[in-house]
Amino acid sequence: MEVGTQVAVAAIISFVVGQLKKASWFPWLTAETSKLNRIVAIVLSGLASVGVHFQWSAGTHSLLITGLSLATIGLGVWHWAVQAIYTHGWFKVTGGETLAALKQILALLNVAANPPAGAKP
Repeated sequence: MEVGTQVAVAAIISFVVGQLKKASWFPWLTAETSKLNRIVAIVLSGLASVGVHFQWSAGTHSLLITGLSLATIGLGVWHWAVQAIYTHGWFKVTGGETLAALKQILALLNVAANPPAGAKP
């Protein structure tokens, strides 16, 4: 996966986990279940990045699994780890204190660029 795709997937996973934490119908993830939230994000990262594919045929009642080799599994684990790191980083950057600090910095920059009328330079 290329970097742009991995960042986009990290954003999507973060959004999904964030929505599940807010959902009253999904009580297992909340702001207080940080370890479980991290586990869910890691599992979703793995599902998004492992190169093993499957196809179910309802007509023949068969499951076809492709791409299952030692090399694919090793590369899949590597991509999984990278995706989990991107997802964790996305959570850190877009949530809580980091986002609040960024908003404060942007507000200060906006005031500096557009000083109120009558303000001394």
